Amino acid sequence: MLKKMLMPLLLSAGLLAAQDVSTAIGNWQLTTGAGGNIAVSYAGKPLISGIGIAAFTPGWKQQRFNLQNAAMTRDGDIFTWHKQDQHADANLTLAFTDKTLRIALDMLAQPTGPVEFGIYIPPESMKTASGAIFLRGDGQSISINDEEVLSDRGHRTLALDLPDVRYTFTRTEGPFGFTLQDKRHTSLKNIRYIMSTPVGDEAKPIAATVELAVEDFAPDVVTKRQRFLRTPLRRVTAMTLPNAGFEDGQDTWAFGKTAALDRDSVHSGEQAACLTVNDPMTETVYITRQVPIIGGMAYDASCFVKTENVVAKPGKMSSVGAGLIVEWSDANGKWLAAGQYACDVFGTTDWQLKQCKGLRAPDDAGFASVFLALRGAGRAWFDDFSMRQINISVDKISPEPDIVLATNTPFFTWSPLAGVSAYILELSRDEAFPATAATRRYELGVDASWQLRDPLPPGTWHWRVTSKGCTDVQPWSFTHAVPVGQDCLPPIITGRAWRVIAPDSSVAIVVSDESAQAPKLTATVGDGQAVTVSAPRSLGDNRFEYNLTLPAGWPRGLNTMQATATDPSGNRANQVLWLLHAPKPPDAVVIDADGNYNQNGQKIFPLGIYEVLPDDMPLIKGAGFEVVHTYRWEGSQDDVACREYLDACAANGLRAFIGFDRGVGSGNGMVQGNFEHLAKRVGALADHPGLFCWYLYDEPEIAKQYVSPALLTSLADLVRELDPYHPVVMTTWGNGMNKYRRTWDTHWTQSYAKPAEIVNTIASHRELLLHDSPITLLIHCYDRNQTKAFRAKQPVDPAQFAPDADWMRAAAFVGVVKSVNGLWWWWYASHQKQFYTVAHVPHAWDALCAVVKDIRDLRPLILAPGTTHAGTVEVKKAARVEWWAKTVNGKQTVIAVNTSEDDLEAVIPIPGQEPATMAFKRFEVKVINP
Repeated sequence: MLKKMLMPLLLSAGLLAAQDVSTAIGNWQLTTGAGGNIAVSYAGKPLISGIGIAAFTPGWKQQRFNLQNAAMTRDGDIFTWHKQDQHADANLTLAFTDKTLRIALDMLAQPTGPVEFGIYIPPESMKTASGAIFLRGDGQSISINDEEVLSDRGHRTLALDLPDVRYTFTRTEGPFGFTLQDKRHTSLKNIRYIMSTPVGDEAKPIAATVELAVEDFAPDVVTKRQRFLRTPLRRVTAMTLPNAGFEDGQDTWAFGKTAALDRDSVHSGEQAACLTVNDPMTETVYITRQVPIIGGMAYDASCFVKTENVVAKPGKMSSVGAGLIVEWSDANGKWLAAGQYACDVFGTTDWQLKQCKGLRAPDDAGFASVFLALRGAGRAWFDDFSMRQINISVDKISPEPDIVLATNTPFFTWSPLAGVSAYILELSRDEAFPATAATRRYELGVDASWQLRDPLPPGTWHWRVTSKGCTDVQPWSFTHAVPVGQDCLPPIITGRAWRVIAPDSSVAIVVSDESAQAPKLTATVGDGQAVTVSAPRSLGDNRFEYNLTLPAGWPRGLNTMQATATDPSGNRANQVLWLLHAPKPPDAVVIDADGNYNQNGQKIFPLGIYEVLPDDMPLIKGAGFEVVHTYRWEGSQDDVACREYLDACAANGLRAFIGFDRGVGSGNGMVQGNFEHLAKRVGALADHPGLFCWYLYDEPEIAKQYVSPALLTSLADLVRELDPYHPVVMTTWGNGMNKYRRTWDTHWTQSYAKPAEIVNTIASHRELLLHDSPITLLIHCYDRNQTKAFRAKQPVDPAQFAPDADWMRAAAFVGVVKSVNGLWWWWYASHQKQFYTVAHVPHAWDALCAVVKDIRDLRPLILAPGTTHAGTVEVKKAARVEWWAKTVNGKQTVIAVNTSEDDLEAVIPIPGQEPATMAFKRFEVKVINP
């Protein structure tokens, strides 16, 4: 993970200090001062205020290398700085051409500790005359304004747009991702584009190149750009909230018995609110209020928090310390949906700002439900609550503004917005978009692209895209002169990939068109080798099927195909396709019609655990787990290393669920729609015996890693087409989870909670998924209460590790009685110090191993054909026993789980027998065999 630079001054000290240089190279100006700074300008505009290269000791505790006092040499328009000592041998090169600057680092870093390479961009140079900033990362708009701090995010390209010029930074070489960081509010006063990489016990070569390109625009283009570089896509408006700082006492807030006003400890003004909690199991842990909002609109919320002796302590909900929580209620004030937590304040701390950022209200929300929280024990103060309304416009992509098109049926594209359930596209000759027949209004789904099929008359057309809560304040226009009667619609090539197991296999492709005459189809693979295309076969409705073969046979592995379909009117469609030639794996796994994992025709009930490295695999295998994982692959496109991980799994008798680069760090993954990456990973791994399933994505609803249902479904379909022998799985949450239903074969339901809440989560997910999805249950084996202290290297108490043995056993057996199709635990991770897990507590690990053994012993019964009954016995409020009975070959086994923490008696209605009264201890599981 990229360090967030708690010591920015250290890297600042690593800015280059070499010989004084002030040199003009065409329109470029390179300036290096003895004070340790290097700067680059173009046509008088500062573009780079500094370049930082630094190596640190482990944990960024101390800087051990920089290029200060490096020797500089010049060869024409190429400048090189070199420095070598016991920590590193580094060369930094700046190579100028007329319109480009190439910045290259070539370094051999000695052990041990992280290395950083950063480029500093002055924010004032990014602003238009009106003070707005128009920045795009990997083609996606990035909002930078004076009201907000930009969140860290990886990007391969950064394009800064001004009316007369565009400056583009591109990571062109090297395996290291670069992250954009907002350092405007630190001593650095800049935007930073930076990479970071760890150096372990061996010397590490580090090579990275960033190119800065300048694109000037002609005067007529500048005039057009001025029109569309006026209003940022994101506008922030502070909301006026009564009594946000408690100066009017408790007005608009709901105070419980644990809450009070305090005049002695305030952030500003005369009063603050205070919560004092001793027992979160029985006492009120919130101060609350409801703020009217607009459904579909985006919001930020913040509050200053101060604490005294706040510690984690078990309560009705997980202990998250002090902080701010924002959730959503409907127009009647009834709870509607979860939102965001900004908590985790423990111990004794001074005032600090806690923020919930990027909140998007559900379309049917009427209120933001605000919770000032102390979920733990101790004392916390709250002051100066605020909310901001974020007005967001859809980021349109094409047709570009003022373009002249050669079609009367344009194809429209825009960037997807997180949480949007439907878009509206409008077309009009009148840029005011009157609410009359003069405006064509199209109500669309969640896909961020759309093909117009009704031809537009010639002329100029304005277009805009909106959704609930999102306006389009800057419509675009295009012009065309194509007659209405002319066919401009290109053919549609259906499908994206195939899997074949024999080189002489034939694959089918379907092409549809407006014309009844079949389009002409051509295709090539590899370096242009022609594919044999059969004569078309009509499927009706202007759809035609073609069979494709390769005379010499399909090469083994992944083949990239270029297909072109041309209709009788000359309209052409081009599409990249993939064909994977690989054998069927020996232990193929699918999700069968009954929703079970099925391996080679046999139903299985798999047991898996997250975050396992090869060194721990023998232990994990010995504990009875079968499927493992590491999060490395969700941020990497290194398929060679990924296959090596599968080699280790297979060598230890394990299999793995493998993910894909999400693109949050690399700027070129699933978020950006990188189909090629998925095709390459599946092509590299699909035949491996160590592969169990594809872990498509985890929580796509989260704003910073949002992927629309349409895009994620297309990505999932690509994986299935290339590999029909392994399931595609995914985790989601929230009321809109069913929008993603087609992305998975089985849903992985997370419930890191106590057994009763796990029951509720399974039931809720089944209802949200319309009882039309199999469910694999994910439960936890880390201590949610003590993780904060563990992470901060503070004392933890192994004796208090939760979940304890009884909790872990009840949680797993709840999955059995609720008929999930497999069990996974999150997570093991013996190698990290971010979560306090069973890997760090021997008796907890032993308890989990015992649970796994119990489930394995029970599996023959779970998997056997038979008659099953299940039900719930409510003994009292919040005290229930879940039971399950299965009859196999005339013999019945009963499982009963006390999901509460109370000792109790329950009458279990055993099918075919007299009801049985059973006594249960806390979280007790009873298995009654025939």
